[in-house]
Amino acid sequence: MRNTIRVGIPVLLILLGCTAAAIAKPITLQYHWVAGQTLRYQITANLNGSLPLFGEPTPQPVQAKIVLTYLTKVTNVAPDGTATMKIKVASATLEIEDTPFDVPVDTIRKYLDVTTDISPSGAITNEKPGESIPQGYNMPGFDPKRLFLLMFPVVFQSTPVNPGDSWEFPGQLIGGGVTKKFEATLGPSSKVGQYKTSNINESFTVSIDQSLDSTGHPANNNTPPSQTRKGEVIGNGHLQFAPKEGRLIQAEMQFTAHLITQTLNTPDNQAAPNKVKSSLKAKVVVQLLPNLNSVAPSTSVSMSQSQ
Repeated sequence: MRNTIRVGIPVLLILLGCTAAAIAKPITLQYHWVAGQTLRYQITANLNGSLPLFGEPTPQPVQAKIVLTYLTKVTNVAPDGTATMKIKVASATLEIEDTPFDVPVDTIRKYLDVTTDISPSGAITNEKPGESIPQGYNMPGFDPKRLFLLMFPVVFQSTPVNPGDSWEFPGQLIGGGVTKKFEATLGPSSKVGQYKTSNINESFTVSIDQSLDSTGHPANNNTPPSQTRKGEVIGNGHLQFAPKEGRLIQAEMQFTAHLITQTLNTPDNQAAPNKVKSSLKAKVVVQLLPNLNSVAPSTSVSMSQSQ
């Protein structure tokens, strides 16, 4: 009996210790910014769908791959932890239907570079985007100018969360929505290389209802509406975030868009189809890359098959 007790007590203590260790502590998730900090991310987007592109009035089958490498640099950090960040395209590749395109890197930067403020929670404010992408290169339901937001895909809560907790946040990845629902759920911790990460599952639904001008951009007082676009974008993703370093390590996301563009009855639109249905499926992978001591800017962007 004594031997049984002597053996049983240590085993019981070990089991209790293991149980206590398995209970995760609440964690406060935040992005951490330091003035002068630079990071490199690669974003790879594979797109398949039926879209009106390059001025064509009717949808055409589209298969495309876009690979962008972004450089982010924190130029200032406010007392509340909000960073002012310059985000620039360092390199890019583009392939459409197995056809490579060559575009000067300065042209791509003119549209995709952005300066913005980002709070520790990940909220984007004071965004100063580049120029509007020309008509014909805008994909309904997919805006390349918003790809930089995939490096900051979740807006966190200010309070600690436990594995299994979910929260909604104001997502900005998909523009033009009347109603948006972005939700994140914290999963168990894991490890990616040198980083201890929190696994986060994200899902979103966006109802699209836009008035567009003749160039396909949102209408305003100076550019009256020429068409409307309505539909829905739904998506989900799995993210791995390093709480200690306060940065995204990697992510994989998928989304599907189904949209209908309605041409309004104007003299300029008599020859255009009255309704155009567009659909798009996208798979996007985001990866934190090792920082380089110095990254020389490219003079051109080779739009060929990458890796």
